[in-house]
Amino acid sequence: TDKTKGQNAIDSLSAISSKLLQAQQHSIDQLSTSLLKPCMRSILQHSYRDIKYVLSDEEFNDVQSDNLFQQRFNLRIRKLGHQLRPRLLPSTYTLVVDAMCACLVYDWERAIRQSKFNMLGGMMFEKDVRFVQLCLEQEAGGVLRAKFAKLVQMARVVAEPAEASVAGVDKDVRALLANRVDVQPN
Repeated sequence: TDKTKGQNAIDSLSAISSKLLQAQQHSIDQLSTSLLKPCMRSILQHSYRDIKYVLSDEEFNDVQSDNLFQQRFNLRIRKLGHQLRPRLLPSTYTLVVDAMCACLVYDWERAIRQSKFNMLGGMMFEKDVRFVQLCLEQEAGGVLRAKFAKLVQMARVVAEPAEASVAGVDKDVRALLANRVDVQPN
């Protein structure tokens, strides 16, 4: 009957749609492994060249007025966006930016665990995290808060006064307090 033929056609289209979505995700995973991970690592390394988070008052003021990390990151991420965006559908580009975030956040968390901070440097790191999140949200055209949740927690821990409470913060994030040069271990 016509109703059965119509239902079979709908089922067939649903199966094709599912396979296409799987193929798209597989392609994004491949792109992430072959291009995005090395590219995001390079962007992070280039942006962090000569950047430190143990700052005097004067250095903090200088960085506030001329933040090299933010300038370098913005330049590189926009360049990458200009190369990728014209080649992808908008919905696919959003998925690619999401994959870029995953690559970046993973490497950034690892790098920060090896960095030293004082409170002023922690405040600058917090601003850098917010800036990067905003840049990537603008590229993706959406909110990426969940991707940055742990980095935001890390930034909060190193930016707050030493006596501030870190209740409700993951144990591994709390361990960053040991990287604060202006905090005495208990």
